[in-house]
Amino acid sequence: MESDKAMLTKDRAKLEILKLVARFEEHKISYQSSDYNETQTRRDFIDPFFRALGWDIDNQGSIAEAYREVIHEDKIKISGHLKSPDYSFRINGKRYFFVEAKKPSVDLKHAPEPAYQVKRYAWSAKLKISIVTDFEEFAVYDCTVKPDPDDKSTKARIDYFTCKEYENKFDFIWNTFSKEAVTLGRYDSYIQIESKKGTSSVDDDFLESLDQWRTVLAKDIFKNNPKISEIDLNFAVQHTIDRIIFLRICEDRNIEPYGTVQKAIEAKNAYGALIKIFKTADEKYNSGLFDFSKDTLSPSIRISEECLKSIIGNLYFPNCPYEFSVIPVEILGSAYEQFLSKTIQISTTGKIKIELKPEVKKAGGVFYTPQYIVDYIVANTLGKLIDGKTPQQIEKFRVVDPASGSGSFLLGAYDFLLKYHQSWYSKHSSKSKGKKNDPLNPDGSLSTEVKKKILLNNIFGIDLDANAVEVTKLSLLLKCLEGETQASIKAQLSFFHERVLPTLDENIKCGNSLIDTDYYEIETDSDLLKQSKPFNWKREFSKVFSQGGFDVVIGNPPYIRIQRVPHSNLDYFFNTYSTPTSKMDLSLLFLEKSFQLIRTRGLIGLICTSQWLTADYGTKIREFLATGKLHEIMDFGSLPVFKDASTYPAVLILSDTPSKDLNVKKILTRDQLHFDGITKIRGFSVALEALSEKPWSLGALDITRCPLPISPLSKFGKAFIGTKSGLNEAFVLTKAEAKKLKIEKKIILPYAYRGGEVESFKILEPESVIIYPYIKNSESTPKLMTEKYLKENFPNAYAHLLSKKTALQKRQDSRKYYAKGTDWYRHLRAGTFQIVENKKLVVKGISLECNVGLFNGPSTFDGARCPCIIIEQNKPYSEIYFVGILNSKLASYYLKSICPPKLNGYIEFTARALTNFPIRVVDFSRAEEKKIYDDIVHCAISLLELNASENSDTRRIEHMKVQLDSLVYTLYGLTTEEIRLIEGNQHGDS
Repeated sequence: MESDKAMLTKDRAKLEILKLVARFEEHKISYQSSDYNETQTRRDFIDPFFRALGWDIDNQGSIAEAYREVIHEDKIKISGHLKSPDYSFRINGKRYFFVEAKKPSVDLKHAPEPAYQVKRYAWSAKLKISIVTDFEEFAVYDCTVKPDPDDKSTKARIDYFTCKEYENKFDFIWNTFSKEAVTLGRYDSYIQIESKKGTSSVDDDFLESLDQWRTVLAKDIFKNNPKISEIDLNFAVQHTIDRIIFLRICEDRNIEPYGTVQKAIEAKNAYGALIKIFKTADEKYNSGLFDFSKDTLSPSIRISEECLKSIIGNLYFPNCPYEFSVIPVEILGSAYEQFLSKTIQISTTGKIKIELKPEVKKAGGVFYTPQYIVDYIVANTLGKLIDGKTPQQIEKFRVVDPASGSGSFLLGAYDFLLKYHQSWYSKHSSKSKGKKNDPLNPDGSLSTEVKKKILLNNIFGIDLDANAVEVTKLSLLLKCLEGETQASIKAQLSFFHERVLPTLDENIKCGNSLIDTDYYEIETDSDLLKQSKPFNWKREFSKVFSQGGFDVVIGNPPYIRIQRVPHSNLDYFFNTYSTPTSKMDLSLLFLEKSFQLIRTRGLIGLICTSQWLTADYGTKIREFLATGKLHEIMDFGSLPVFKDASTYPAVLILSDTPSKDLNVKKILTRDQLHFDGITKIRGFSVALEALSEKPWSLGALDITRCPLPISPLSKFGKAFIGTKSGLNEAFVLTKAEAKKLKIEKKIILPYAYRGGEVESFKILEPESVIIYPYIKNSESTPKLMTEKYLKENFPNAYAHLLSKKTALQKRQDSRKYYAKGTDWYRHLRAGTFQIVENKKLVVKGISLECNVGLFNGPSTFDGARCPCIIIEQNKPYSEIYFVGILNSKLASYYLKSICPPKLNGYIEFTARALTNFPIRVVDFSRAEEKKIYDDIVHCAISLLELNASENSDTRRIEHMKVQLDSLVYTLYGLTTEEIRLIEGNQHGDS
């Protein structure tokens, strides 16, 4: 057989398929008769077709069931209409596409039902394409489009051909659906289906369904139980939905009889019948989900029959688009994470409102971690620690997520452990004999006993949100149930006399990871205590800490600015932790907390914000981590890691075992945003001894360590934040508007506040002016004019500001900086007047590259959009020298590594970063250095002149820029390899 498989080249495969076509055509009438059934079609034609394409259809390789290449799904009739897909094609347990088989008498070109069947399964499994075939016909469907039973057979069909076309279509078939095509990635190229109008991913759609069910349930429960509290209402809604979803998934997985939950809405007392179903489930599962000894609320409330029918009725064919047997638990978790971001509120008028939770508003939304990030962190923490270990050794390993949310990281860790154990037992254990203690089932899958043991021994979590805790438990229990059947559960109940699932109350808990119970000593407000939920780790997980703590801490902690938490919490954080500063976010406190949780030689893997690398508020955390605790950082820059969120994260791998070097990986393109993409990034090393509390430059080339003499730009001048208007609508006008309003010239200044006006090697002539109601004096801060002085000396400017008084007053009153109602016409921040007198360098604040021009005074500027650099006049350097250096590729390269990233690859070139830019100090007594300096100044002047010319020569400008870059490289003493890094902008990643 092995020799036959080796011979299955592309040519051999084509020959085999053409033989099948010839046989079909020869006896076509017989095969198209109604007597020739689907099973015969599969055996005679479809199995040999895919076998010819290199797939191990019959598992001749004797691979464990969980990893076999082709799964022939068990047939489950659904309302007499639907069954599971006939084939699932996989590599290493990962599904790639389904195939739905029909007999040749079915007209696949026009019949809508077969297409709906396969699309429903593939859409639920989040597969992009799948196939329907009776061998005579072959149809490929785009399964990113939500299926509808009323769809025509042509809806979302992207390929259709008959067996007569197999010869002409063979290259396409082989290059897309052969095992070789999937293994080598050609299949992935084919499925890059662009988003189309009307497409909807299953997780987004499921979230919408959850939201609808929550609203319907909440209104109905409140209507029928008007005295219920908000807390109880949220609890009842959440648990009712969780229980229904759990059982509905069990039905589609063939663990529960199909229609179990549906029977409730057929009874006279629908909710009473549903409670009975839930209690029966508790006798089987022991999951805590159906524990009515703790939940006395649910049986005591009333829910109308109409409400339950509207929810449960839409969970069954034909109304339900979901096929729960193939929806990965991780996708349910993704939807639940967003679902949990909202809460049910009862208004003072007795109406139900669904609103974002306050903590979610503060964090700017919910950031559900992509699966590839979860997998990477798990592999590089838990994976490294258990590599080569036996199951007995792994029993002692403890993994925790201190902000578990809906459980995505814990699911990832649990799944990793399940696969590791299955692989280990497959290699080291004898075949199962069907006994309770056998680690493997007869089909090679892990026994329920082992799965429960792993879950209880190894997986732990905590979250502030009680509902999130329940969802985490739900997700883990559903993962534990994967592969179970009615028969296996019956065997456990009958033969082993135990319920199927473990209770996770001691593993997954509700509380505040950052606030210990000593908080009770400083806070007495009962509402704040209830909100803060103090949690004592060592008491709650006493067994874990008696053994030294957790081995692995993983997760995606909340990105809430520390100043947005209650004041007593804020005081507690500053008194308890060593790293807080005024602007940091809570995700960084979790870094420090994690070191209190791990045992010796443990590992931490978190995805946190990355601005602390360069921002002022990161001083303490940089100092904390520079001691060797941080082993690896994966920086995503401005790439969109989180869906619909403008945040800038980084993956951090840490340990209490000090490291001498920090491994830096920079993700540069969207194409790398998948597991293989980030895993293949090699990265580069940065010596930790070179890092301190100062902003970190994590490029492959750090010019601050240049062996030649350098000094920060602050030795020659300084970058300023400038003047920010409290309300541009009042203070900022175009030149034409100022002229029309006859605004007095003595009170206005040219104002640079549009970054788009700034270009490299150009004199900036701003189109706008700013009303500047300050009197120049010798003080460091200019003096605000009195209202009387302003009115008498600048009546037109005063009249204009007076017309904006309401908006100015409102803006003023919203600020804490000044007393309410005082100086309604003043700026929010005036800047320093004397800096506007000089010629200065102006920088495009947000850009892809560093763009520096010249800006003449007197003038002022918005330092966020157009920071300016004032060069001191008593130095032997021309400001043009700095224009040349800062417009070079070297400057852009370095500044990108220390400036905050923005979306789509843009960088915020901040005044602080510019002030600290390392400038090469020239020894004017050395002729060779003096010549390079002169040449740089000459190049920069030439570029300024060329750009000022009406008929500028684009090619000559580019030539001069190349010359300038070469001079700067020489000035800083860069090697050929270092120049290659900058020119290729590769940062040593590939």
